[in-house]
Amino acid sequence: MKRLIWVAMLVCALVSGTVTFSVAQGAAAAMQEEKAALIDINRATVKQLQALPGIGKVTAQKILEYRQENGDFTRVEDLVRVQGIGKKTLEKISALVTIESTPLE
Repeated sequence: MKRLIWVAMLVCALVSGTVTFSVAQGAAAAMQEEKAALIDINRATVKQLQALPGIGKVTAQKILEYRQENGDFTRVEDLVRVQGIGKKTLEKISALVTIESTPLE
C-alpha cells in the first residue's frame, strides 16, 4: 500500500512538473526499503516465516517442506497449497511476502 501511495505521489508530482531530483530519489529509496522488508517465500527460513501473522513454527516448517518437495513457488497465491494456509491467512500475509528469485525449470 505504501508503495502505491509513493508511486501515486511521484506520478502526480511529475505530471505537475513540481518534482525535484531529491524528491524522486527519496521516493525510489523508500520503495527499495519497503521491498527489502518483504520476505521472499522461496528463500525464507522457518524463523523468518514465523514473523508473518498467522504463521507459526509448524506452518513455517510445512512451507519449507513444500518447497523441498515441489520446488520454488511461482506465485504468492500458491501458498494456499500448503496445509495450514487458507485464503484468510494468505490475505494477511500477501502484502508482506514476495518472490524475488526466479524458479529453476
